[in-house]
Amino acid sequence: MKVDRDKTARLDRASQTAMQGERFRMFLSDPGIVAFFDAYEKDAMSALLKCQPTDDDGRRAAALKINAMRDLRSFLSAAIASGDQASETLKRENT
Repeated sequence: MKVDRDKTARLDRASQTAMQGERFRMFLSDPGIVAFFDAYEKDAMSALLKCQPTDDDGRRAAALKINAMRDLRSFLSAAIASGDQASETLKRENT
């Protein structure tokens, strides 16, 4: 029986991507993690709003924190979406 190495490698990558996506989904659905992300962004936003108009460094630091957290959330959401797509690929290939 001939083994299609390209297909095997593709399915292996899809399986790994699907598992990673599911792990990220579990991580982001944890109530403690959700509360941490929300509190972190709320604190950074509060710090930004408390900065004086002349405090460029403070505003910049707070904005960097907010953007970094939003970028992390965006990355995790994209990884979850990739995992969903990989799961669909595995379902199609295995039926």
